[in-house]
Amino acid sequence: MRQSLVLALAAALLVACGPPRAPRPVRSATAPDKAPPKPVDAPYDLASDDDLDALAEKYSLLASDDETRTAERKRLADAFAERIQRGLQAGDRTQAVSALESLLALWRPAELARPGVLADHVDVLARVRDRFARRGDENTAALALMAVAIADPTRREAALGEVDIILQFVEELAAVESDRSVPGDAALGVLEHVVDHLPAPLAVDALVARYLARHADGHDVINTSWRVSRALARGGRLAEAPKALADVSSVGDDHLLRQLLSDALNVDARPLHWLELSRYFDSHGGDRADLDAAYLTLAEGAHRFPDEGDLQLQAGRLALARGNVSAAIQWTERASQLSPDDKTVANRLARLYEQRMATLVATDRPNAARERLEEIERFFAHAAAAFPGERLERDLADAYASMGRGLVGLGRLTEARRFLEKSLAERPSIDALETVGTIALKRGRYDRAADYFDRALALPFEDQTVRFARGRIRRLLGEALAGAGDTEEARQAWGTAIEEWEQLRAMELTGRGRAELLVEAGKLLWALDSRDDAIELFESAIDQPSDSESIYADVVAFLTVRGQYEAAADAYHRALGASSVGDYFKVYMSLWLVAEGRRAGREDDPIAIDYLASRRGPLWHDQLARLAVGDADIAELTERARTRGERAELTFYDAVLNVAPEDPKAAIDQLGKVVETNMVLFFEYDMARYILDNRLLEQPARARR
Repeated sequence: MRQSLVLALAAALLVACGPPRAPRPVRSATAPDKAPPKPVDAPYDLASDDDLDALAEKYSLLASDDETRTAERKRLADAFAERIQRGLQAGDRTQAVSALESLLALWRPAELARPGVLADHVDVLARVRDRFARRGDENTAALALMAVAIADPTRREAALGEVDIILQFVEELAAVESDRSVPGDAALGVLEHVVDHLPAPLAVDALVARYLARHADGHDVINTSWRVSRALARGGRLAEAPKALADVSSVGDDHLLRQLLSDALNVDARPLHWLELSRYFDSHGGDRADLDAAYLTLAEGAHRFPDEGDLQLQAGRLALARGNVSAAIQWTERASQLSPDDKTVANRLARLYEQRMATLVATDRPNAARERLEEIERFFAHAAAAFPGERLERDLADAYASMGRGLVGLGRLTEARRFLEKSLAERPSIDALETVGTIALKRGRYDRAADYFDRALALPFEDQTVRFARGRIRRLLGEALAGAGDTEEARQAWGTAIEEWEQLRAMELTGRGRAELLVEAGKLLWALDSRDDAIELFESAIDQPSDSESIYADVVAFLTVRGQYEAAADAYHRALGASSVGDYFKVYMSLWLVAEGRRAGREDDPIAIDYLASRRGPLWHDQLARLAVGDADIAELTERARTRGERAELTFYDAVLNVAPEDPKAAIDQLGKVVETNMVLFFEYDMARYILDNRLLEQPARARR
């Protein structure tokens, strides 16, 4: 940043700070008398990345002898193969590679040894090989070639020959680029990548053979035992490790690992031996620590000792670390059945249950989420009996608040408030109070919003996360006060928030945390009319080394809603070139910019139009992209819009992109319908209110376009 945040805000603080605010009377909203109609859960759509991943996660829990496994695998594999093809056609390496890895992950190591594996997808695998071999992506090309060798016996010899050519090439390239390269290192890196994503016997055997050959030649003598064992563990062949390591000697003989393997594989093995072996894979080898090998090892131990709760619990911990919430719940439930009075297990299970429920409601499946919430209520009833007078780390208040927040995102505000009030009745929390306050603020009920924000700020806080939330809530409080006409109190709230942000800025923050802080500080400056300084902070925020794509979207949305087209366009163009920003956010930011440009009578941004025109996928945001460039039929999209959020988006973009230039009054009516959807967390809701509140479509047509 150009200067200290304090100096940048000095002028604003002079007018913002004042005597402490008098407490406002607390008013609590009453629960509605009549329940809203029961919603219909969104079906799982294989065209959706999130839904496909969720279904793949559920599939991973099926037992190997489950009769439904083959059919479900084919359904998922076809969807991933289609994604590979789309990625290749669009030149999208990330999509193609991610889909390839997901496709291969549908088979367990033992299944990869069966005849006919991957045969249905050999053609798309060959296309991956063609594309990435030409691009010089040796890892992906070798992975695809190994898959082809497994899928088609008639191509096996040729495919393996090409793999050898790739390995030779990377070795020669490494020797040219560095005179310090160790022979074999580059080739091993490629084969390790193959085994990481395709632990088939063919690939594992090739990698282990190279490890042992290099050790025999005197290279990599320290890590040989570790590397061989972890490769075999990934391939589900840990029992072969002692024999494979028989000729490893001298410093290459890892005595601790050899002992751990012996103990775990012995007929007299105990659960502790498997725990220790798993921990070794998870913590040894420096940057080569292998979470997958650790998990597979522990899973084997847990199956051998199904009555050992600690093995089940730790398997759940590793499953969660690998990103599989469903598997984590399955393992942890087994641990809970074995140790029903273990509070550590109960705490972990409470978090997992809440996470699963929150995911369901966030993906527009409120009925399924409600069923899970009923399970959570029963779980906490049992916990109250098991741990009388003690509170778990997460409680019913947290679960109700998660449900309420998710329902707000679906526009079901009446139902959301019911759960949020239930949460507050269990235990007042800053999350629930902020959420109900935000609902009131977005709906123009400023006094009620201020009451909720005051209650949130009156709660004690202990950690940096809550301190961050308090700064955001003070900004929202200022907005509520300003909306209610209390200008001086609003500026006082913003001034206090600025002081809190400055205290946070002095702490050690991650790139994402610092970026979020700068965005919040920029919003405060904007409220205090220091707009140039605010924009500077927004620019600094997106300059931070952060992988959070929402930072760009937050900045672009904030500026667009406030009529700052040029500044929003600058941030958007940077986002479009950022590899950390995915297509989903890029499409919506493009839509925001084009919509505001047309509303303001500007020429379409050519970069945004080109990007939107390039979208040819089946997802909803791709359909909206085509609408913006005139390639989609509004009637067809109206038929397809199945959720309240999709209907709100379609109504907004149709109003601003198509209707407003010809019939402003009809567009105003449509924007009113957007507001009526109650999708208060959507950009489209905020933008519709901004246009209506400022009567922007009531200007002469020539001023618009």
